Amino acid sequence: MNKNILLFIVLIFFTGNLNAGKYSIDTTKFEKNGWEKPLFGNLITSTNYDYDSEIYLANHGFHHAAYDIVAEINDSVYSIDDGIIVDYRRYTSNTLNESVVIIKHITASNIVFYTIYGHTYLKPGLKKGDNVKKGDVIGVIKEYASPIHLHFTINTQSGSISHWGRINDGSVDPINFLNTKSNGYSGTFDGAGSLVNPLDQGAGRNYDIVKLHPHNDSGSVGVFQWKYDNNFCSKIELFSSSSLGDVLIQVKGWSDHTFKQSFKVNLKAKEKVTIESDSYWTTLALTTLEPLDHRTDLIARCATDNDEFYNANREEVEANLVDVTNDYYWTGTGSLITDSDNLEDGGFGYMLDLATTYSSMKGLTSFQWKATDRCSNITISKASLTEKVAVNGIILPQIIKTTF
Repeated sequence: MNKNILLFIVLIFFTGNLNAGKYSIDTTKFEKNGWEKPLFGNLITSTNYDYDSEIYLANHGFHHAAYDIVAEINDSVYSIDDGIIVDYRRYTSNTLNESVVIIKHITASNIVFYTIYGHTYLKPGLKKGDNVKKGDVIGVIKEYASPIHLHFTINTQSGSISHWGRINDGSVDPINFLNTKSNGYSGTFDGAGSLVNPLDQGAGRNYDIVKLHPHNDSGSVGVFQWKYDNNFCSKIELFSSSSLGDVLIQVKGWSDHTFKQSFKVNLKAKEKVTIESDSYWTTLALTTLEPLDHRTDLIARCATDNDEFYNANREEVEANLVDVTNDYYWTGTGSLITDSDNLEDGGFGYMLDLATTYSSMKGLTSFQWKATDRCSNITISKASLTEKVAVNGIILPQIIKTTF
């Protein structure tokens, strides 16, 4: 009889602690940054059990290194990103389940960190040293006291993981970390430029400038389109007015769905990197891998085969879509040059241009346009590329326009 009364009192105690300060973790930002949630559905925690909770410190005597996320026994636990299992410890007692799975990750900007999934049994068939992909089930929740939960945290130093429940030198707030770091190449779109005629001097013709701006939670994206000319613009030189740090540069043909070149380079102030192409029209995107702390000019200008090739210690990387935040992907750009003496050229880039997008994704296309007396407003139209015609020996799509 007394045992039943005691059990009843204990259950009320733990239920009260769970409900006190209970809230849903906002995962909007870190999901947009490309991370998977460690549990399915809403992530519920409490001010009693969140990162460095003052209540937890008062109750337990140490700083809590994690968010304890409410779960049920045998709920699946997911890897938040690609990584490698570097440690797994299993304790079989349900009442003292300090089992843990630890996965090492490396971001696109080479930040190394470790995700820690406490009170988790590793999925059968997985072992230390195995690679896992983003969204893979890595294990299931097992009981540990009450409420049943996933102890989820992030550490940035491998030597500090042994005491994974407590804040130490390598501990970080996991939700803040995922809100401010990306697992891919992403940035806020800042602008577009064009190089459409190397014989016509001026911005938008044989060189152009995009201004990159600081953004608190992301890098910056600047894009260019470039008209290839074998004699006068067979390649371009790309450089910036101040240091950009590590950047991703991706290059593709105007109508290509995939990138032909994709590489990383550390771009110092006024250091040049050469872009080559064999396409009639080429588009490229530069993405900074860390937020900038001040506005910077990104310049592209025509060069020829007689000019030096600047390698800038480029490192080939896997080509990906250019994520311009909020899950939109850059696909192309256009330009309307309106202040040139050579408007009789009549080609793309002068008074009219075309940019592409693809129906299979949420795409971003852009135009730059200088308002002049000749062109005080523009019409945006939907274009269907139904036929191809020859212009000066070059095969180009014929544009059928529909205003929308």
